Amino acid sequence: MTTSMANLAGTPLAGHFGFEHASARKTRPLHAVRHWLRELPRSVGLRRSQQSVFIDAKGVWSWAAGDALTPAARIDSMEEWFAHHPGTNLAIWTSAQLLHNLDCDATTALIDDAAFDKHVRQQLLNRHGDSARQWPTATWRTRSGRGACALAGLDLPAVWRQAQRHDVRVQSIIPWWYHAYQTALKCVSSLRDAPNAAVCVVEAEQIAWIACANGAMTSIEQRVLGAPTVAALAQEMDALRSRSARGVEPAVVLGQGIEDGANTRLLRALVLGRLDGQQPPVWLRPDSHLERC
Repeated sequence: MTTSMANLAGTPLAGHFGFEHASARKTRPLHAVRHWLRELPRSVGLRRSQQSVFIDAKGVWSWAAGDALTPAARIDSMEEWFAHHPGTNLAIWTSAQLLHNLDCDATTALIDDAAFDKHVRQQLLNRHGDSARQWPTATWRTRSGRGACALAGLDLPAVWRQAQRHDVRVQSIIPWWYHAYQTALKCVSSLRDAPNAAVCVVEAEQIAWIACANGAMTSIEQRVLGAPTVAALAQEMDALRSRSARGVEPAVVLGQGIEDGANTRLLRALVLGRLDGQQPPVWLRPDSHLERC
C-alpha cells in the first residue's frame, strides 16, 4: 500500500501506515498531508483514553495515559499491550530499526506520484528482495526533496487484527524520527532559516540523519554505529558532514541509547537533552504537555 505526503507549512508530516480515515478527506485543506488511517470499531457511549507507544526491534515502550512525568515502561509485544488497554485510542511511533528510508535522485525528482510509487517499490525489491513486496510505504515531498519510507519490521495486518479484537482504535503509525525532527524544529529556531542544516535522531546504534534546508527535509539517511558511544556517533556525523560542500550548520542531535551520552562535547553539535537514557526521554514523549528544550 502506498500513498503520498504533501507539504504543510514548509515541512512534510509523516505518513501513517494504514488506510485513509474517511473524515480526513472531508476536513483537510488542499495543502495538508494525506493521512493513512484505518477506521476501527468505536465503543458506543464510551469515552476513550488516548495512549501512545513506541515500537522498536526489542518490543514496546508504553506511556501511562495522563501521566507526563513517568518514564515509559517496557512491554514485550503489542498483543500484550492491547490486552491491557481495551477500548482506547492509540498512536504508534515506530523506531528507525523497523524502517527503510529511500531518497529520490535527479531522475525521479519530477516524475508524477504514480510513477514515483512504482520506482520506490522497485528500489525496495532490488535492495531487499521479494519480502519487500508487501511492505507498507509512504512517500514524502517538500520544496527541497522527495523520498519514501517503508515499514519493514512490523506485521501490520497482525496489529490491525489484535487491535480490533480488543476494540482499540489505531489512529496513526508514524516514524519516531519524524516526531524528533519536529521537536528539533520547534526548539531550534535557526533550523528554519539555515540553508544547509541537519537533525540527527539517535536510537543507540541506529541513527537517522535528516538533512534540511530552511526547515524542509531534503533527505533522510540511516546509519548503524559500530558501538553506542559518543566517539562512534561523532565519527559517523563527521563522515556525513564531510559530504556537504557547504558544511552543515546547525547540526542538532537528540535521542537516547548512547552509553556515555552524558558528555557529548565530541559531537560539535547542539545536543537537546541527554543521550544516555535507555528509553525515549520523558521530555520527548509525543503527547506530553511538558515538552521542553
